[in-house]
Amino acid sequence: MASNPRRNGAGLGPDRLDLMSRIKGLFRLLDLYSEFASGGPVDKIIISQQSLGRFINSVLPGAYTNVAKIDFARLDREASLRLVGIYGSKSEIVLFLHSLGSIDDEVAALLLTEDDVDVNTCTRPSLRSGIYILSPAPPDSSSIPFVRYVIYWPEENTWNDDATGSVRENRVMFMRYLTCLTDQIRSLISREHEEKLVFKDEDEDEDEDEDEDDRRIRFVVAKTTEEQEAVDVKAGFTVTHHAFRSSTASVSTLRGSPRQETFVPKFVDGEAAQAVATTRFVPGADDTRNLEESFSGYRFESELRNYGSVVISPSVDATGFNILLENGNLKARDRAAYETYRITIEKEKQRCEKEGKEALEQSKAEIRAHRPRLLDQVSKYLASLICDTYITFAPGDIVPPGAQQEKTDPSLTSDPLEYFHNVCATYKGADRACQDTLKDINLTSINVPEFTKLKRRFRIVRKALGNLDYLSEAQRSDLIKAVSLDSDFLAAWRKLETGLSRLFLYARFQSLPDKDTDEKGLEEYWKVTELHDVEFLRSLQDVVVAEPRYADSVEKLRELAVSGLRQMLEALAGKVTENLISAQETELNNTAKALITADIERAEQEATSILRKAIVTRLRGEGKRVLTIYDVKPKSAWNSDFVLKASCSWHSEPSLEISVWAMDLSEDDIRWLKGNPSHVPTPRMPRSATKFNLPLKWRIRLIVGQKNALLIVDCPDKIRLWLFSLRNGFSIDHPVCSIPNIAGRQYVVAVDEQTRLVALVMTEPSGNVILQEYLMDEKFSTMRSRGSPLSLNSWYTNGVPEFTHASFFSGTEELCLVEVTGRVRVLMIPSRSFRHVLIHLHSTPHYVKSSPDGTALVIVEGSSTGTKSIRVFHRASFGSNEDGIVKELPESFNPTSNFSVTSTGERQNVFLMGFDVQRQRIISAALEISRNEKEYQFRTRDETRNIANETRTIHNSLIDCFSEVWERFPVAAAIQRQTLSGDGRRKASVTFVSSSASQSFEPYFRRMVQDFERLSRKPTEQRLARILVTSSSFDKVPNIATSTSRYKAGEWIAELLCLIPIHIAVTAENRFVPLKDGVLDATLERELLGADVSTIIGAISLGWYESIFTSYMATKPVKVVSSMGEQSVGKSYSLNHMVDSSFAGSAVRTTEGVWLSVCPTKDCLVVALDFEGVHSIERTPQEDMLLVLFNTALSNLVIFRNNFTLSRDVANMFTSLQASTHLFDPAANPKLFKGLLAIVIKDVVGGDQKDIVKEFFAKFSQIVSKEQTTNFISVLHDGQLTVIPWSIIQSREFYALFNKLAIQLSKQRCTHGTAREFLITFKTLMARMKAQDWGPLDQRVIKHRVATLSDMLPAALEYGRSASTSDADELRNLDDQGLINSSDSNATFYVGKDEVERQRIFSSLLALQGLDPARGSVYEAATHLNSIATSRIAYVKEWIEKNLSRVPQDNADIRSLRREFEDLADRLRNALMIVEHSIRALDPASTARNTTNPFSAGFRPVTTEGIYVNSPFIFAVNLAISLAVKVAKVVARNRAIMRKASMHAQRKFTIM
Repeated sequence: MASNPRRNGAGLGPDRLDLMSRIKGLFRLLDLYSEFASGGPVDKIIISQQSLGRFINSVLPGAYTNVAKIDFARLDREASLRLVGIYGSKSEIVLFLHSLGSIDDEVAALLLTEDDVDVNTCTRPSLRSGIYILSPAPPDSSSIPFVRYVIYWPEENTWNDDATGSVRENRVMFMRYLTCLTDQIRSLISREHEEKLVFKDEDEDEDEDEDEDDRRIRFVVAKTTEEQEAVDVKAGFTVTHHAFRSSTASVSTLRGSPRQETFVPKFVDGEAAQAVATTRFVPGADDTRNLEESFSGYRFESELRNYGSVVISPSVDATGFNILLENGNLKARDRAAYETYRITIEKEKQRCEKEGKEALEQSKAEIRAHRPRLLDQVSKYLASLICDTYITFAPGDIVPPGAQQEKTDPSLTSDPLEYFHNVCATYKGADRACQDTLKDINLTSINVPEFTKLKRRFRIVRKALGNLDYLSEAQRSDLIKAVSLDSDFLAAWRKLETGLSRLFLYARFQSLPDKDTDEKGLEEYWKVTELHDVEFLRSLQDVVVAEPRYADSVEKLRELAVSGLRQMLEALAGKVTENLISAQETELNNTAKALITADIERAEQEATSILRKAIVTRLRGEGKRVLTIYDVKPKSAWNSDFVLKASCSWHSEPSLEISVWAMDLSEDDIRWLKGNPSHVPTPRMPRSATKFNLPLKWRIRLIVGQKNALLIVDCPDKIRLWLFSLRNGFSIDHPVCSIPNIAGRQYVVAVDEQTRLVALVMTEPSGNVILQEYLMDEKFSTMRSRGSPLSLNSWYTNGVPEFTHASFFSGTEELCLVEVTGRVRVLMIPSRSFRHVLIHLHSTPHYVKSSPDGTALVIVEGSSTGTKSIRVFHRASFGSNEDGIVKELPESFNPTSNFSVTSTGERQNVFLMGFDVQRQRIISAALEISRNEKEYQFRTRDETRNIANETRTIHNSLIDCFSEVWERFPVAAAIQRQTLSGDGRRKASVTFVSSSASQSFEPYFRRMVQDFERLSRKPTEQRLARILVTSSSFDKVPNIATSTSRYKAGEWIAELLCLIPIHIAVTAENRFVPLKDGVLDATLERELLGADVSTIIGAISLGWYESIFTSYMATKPVKVVSSMGEQSVGKSYSLNHMVDSSFAGSAVRTTEGVWLSVCPTKDCLVVALDFEGVHSIERTPQEDMLLVLFNTALSNLVIFRNNFTLSRDVANMFTSLQASTHLFDPAANPKLFKGLLAIVIKDVVGGDQKDIVKEFFAKFSQIVSKEQTTNFISVLHDGQLTVIPWSIIQSREFYALFNKLAIQLSKQRCTHGTAREFLITFKTLMARMKAQDWGPLDQRVIKHRVATLSDMLPAALEYGRSASTSDADELRNLDDQGLINSSDSNATFYVGKDEVERQRIFSSLLALQGLDPARGSVYEAATHLNSIATSRIAYVKEWIEKNLSRVPQDNADIRSLRREFEDLADRLRNALMIVEHSIRALDPASTARNTTNPFSAGFRPVTTEGIYVNSPFIFAVNLAISLAVKVAKVVARNRAIMRKASMHAQRKFTIM
């Protein structure tokens, strides 16, 4: 987990006191972090990100970018680490650091100074407990291996055998990590610690019965002494904190500055919890910060409401203003102006549409009116085309006679087809329509039957006469005359045959025409070949010259051809004319539509401009916070979020910063208080506080509460009340209640947390005394008035009282009212009456409050500077003893101001707290208030003897810490981490270094190993027996550099990261709450309110595991194993021993939410998920259901551990499982809900196994029969279930069963693919559960993948990388992080819309390509630009296809992404086209020859990204590009206007 960002905030003051920065070569790896959870404080061991990064870069510069981006491969290749582990006494570690030259005497002295009670309360320079790595000065000789040291720096009491539970827990965890990270360990033991070590003799027998006695702790229900009413006072706890010092620091006495007492810390009066509020003066200031971040729609509107004044810069375009209008809800700022705007837009739209339609109809009518003229000119045009084919004719031969009637003035035009040509030029579709009509027309054939018939006869006769050369002239003339259409052609042939001998014909031609042969038969007989009409007509003139007798036939043929061509012309001209008119009308329709749209847009722009001015004026408020918006645009096409670029400026008046620090107790204190009420705990202060600011003139009257607090503030105008979470804070703009503050009104307040009552007793200036009651809801989130105000005047007939204090007897509705005279009365609110008895105090008390259990009223008396005493009145005997019970407070209790009565653990454990201003600390006194009754307590039978048994040794934990690690964590897990390779590893060893170099260490360690193996029966694979144990004195420490294990740096870093579990999610208020980097961040939670799934996915981070999943082990398959069950059934312990993880676990509940760890093996990554216990009192059924759903969706194996008794209803165990079946549809999520459910019944002896299995079988049969298809086994676990009766702990069978579970896991199908795929699925599922989106997961995965690619697409096309930054990664397959193979160049393109930027980028590109005519052809350069652009586009396309290859292609999002890619690629091509045309428009040769080029005069080099474009030619290209872009822009924007001008031009031609 990343270090919490709050560590560096104002609330963390101790960071500036961190001594690590003063120790040479020291880097913090693991740190302690305290966080508040639902069950109280939680200590987390976290990765110290920044320090880890500095260490990695010290080993290999540049290998670390952030904790999610570590170059493991390079670390493995180029760096190795020799490491020795160091732990032990602080004093000896300090001497060790001093001997290496890492610290000086001053730092050594500071390190040896006793720690403060809590790291969070640190008030002096210190070094926090944790794991560090030390890189000392390298050795002088390169032959000496360079050894680094992994150091465990302990807490103050770490090595005390009676250390508190939290200290002991931290000791075990840190030693676990130290033993995993190093093979060779040195224990540095001081003389003081060594003298108190207890070594058992070799022959000392172990008394197993005594061991059993130690394990058996007997408890009794004991009756305490029958007590009378009494009070006993003794010294309590003391708390210091750095915030107390800054709070009580002096404040400059400016006008209006608060008085010094304002800054004395105030207690939050919690009956069963403790908190303190500190105050810091914040001077007024003017400040400005730039803002550039994305917002969801809901948060966007909310963000704008946070500013009193909003300025919209002119740079915000229309799109941005519309976003502000709709999503920022600016229309609500001036509804009248917006309504006027809306009505204007509607009217203008109707007007534009009406005028546009009228203009369109008029234009169409004009076009139709000019049809005859167009037809005439089309006919002439086509006649020319036809005559170009039939060259024997002139256009005048075939043009209809009517077409010749048009008269034109030669002085006006020389083009007879001007109108036709203008139509084709003006309307882009007209020329295309004309050409499309003509391209399929066959002009070589005249489709006139008479012409065809005459042509056939003509050719038959010519062919026959050419062969019948013996015919007479008369016979020849007869055949030629027979060609005529009026003659009988076949009769002429029969006559010819009669006059000739058929025998002659047969002898001549070897065949005879059939008597019945028709003309086609004759054509075949005479073998007349095909000849198209064009060639035929062209040959007729030569025929007539050769044979004049054909003249009549030829003339007839020409007449028929003219007739046919004229018919062809008429049909074709009509068709072309209609197509031209249709094209004109289509173009007019489009133009009209564009003009209407342009007119509407222009009207909208004018109306928007008016609205914008109105809203801008309205937004310029009087607020002190001013937001100036420069740009707002959608984040991407796939995301509903918006990116806002703005600056926020504000003037902050001097104010008071209130920090509320919620104290807590350690687990040890809580346990001790339950068994021993007289125990004095040590409350701990948190690292951070809830902060809010109040104006200087506001005064806090009261803060009271536990998790949620009630704040009452006196303001000049009102009394304001807030209810807020001590974790999340609140906004002062939204109080839950406000009461007008009338001048002269006085009041006192009392709050009771148990009844949730708030009482205000107010004395009005008029003399009225009233009681106003309020009731808070169960969650302390809202409050309401309870009944009407109650007048108290009838009980105060002797004058108007002046009240000084008010307090409920806790848990009742009896209100104690203290008057300035010292009189104390008790008002019984339900009966609306006072008790008959009252008491009189001798002086005005400092403080009055009921004890938290409601037993008595505690009153603090005494002088303001002298000793204090308490006066206690028991509720049961109130008034019977007027003096009460008076007790002097201890001398150590000397607060000067502020008091609070609270309790710890139980309400009867009462403490009186006060603040010592001089020493800047909280001090307390323990109050034992007894009453007249018998009390029973559950406690140990002989606590004293047990405590004595636990402390038989004092500092043996220096050695026993190894055994503690072995007991808690596996020695040889069923599935073992395989991150580290065996090369370079050396035998594990432990060296105990002390003054005496005692020989007792080795046998003690060996006996410890034997005892552990004998009692625990854990599998060890002889690893512990093989540890080399030695001892040494400080002056004879062996140099073990050569025998030190050497690790590949990348492997060792990965091992470190995989050791540390990360907190990934919690449930709260029936919601699933993902964490970022393992930390619950309230600010991030608020930002994600209402966010969509893609935004949430982007906000989720798994800290250092990001680098494991996305790079180092991205291609490994993933299997998930998880552990669930009720609280304290050994879930974490089981996971640790199965997959070698390091989840914290103990006999009490320690896990909250979900934790994740990774066990790398050679074949796959085993992801372990440790879940909070189900059915706990802190969790609702809905929260249990969310955890179960998340677990079963992801896991390949679910280990459900359970305590079992045969009488228990098995179905009750799986309520949450069955309740989850209706949310996700497994059929729609094929990769989810595939895990085997392994129900582990713990502590089962052999004889009960069969009965347990039968019981489960019967119950599950009932569940399946009742639920049928919706039973949770089928829905959530794919029908897979196994029941495992688990042996008792400390048996060999107990640990052997983990191997069987490991086999079950190995048999499960891998459903998550690679680690990268798993990470995407994991985040998507978390985001969907956060957003309560229960649709198919694959669709969300696709949407996220598409959104990711879309966000990267512009940079991919422009730079060939994933982002525009210089350190951006190459394009990769996001599934396996493989590079996309390409020959792409490093050229930079531009696909945006900013013309200036486009010009700059392409000018730079030309310069980088070395475009200069002196060195080569500009055509080659243009070709080269096209080549690299085509390569880039292909590269990006390949990148997209690779990243979409694993998802279904028939998806709307994917199609839209491809369209976006094509659009951007076209934009790139078009930009290059402009550049290419600009280049080709220049003449390189003339540019090279012309030494007086106009561009050279006054030429100044243009700098483009550091490159001087000092060639006049490049400058010319640059200018050409600029002009071409500007022209293109003008043409694009005015296209509708240009078309409209064309329409006017057409009308002009028509008139002509």
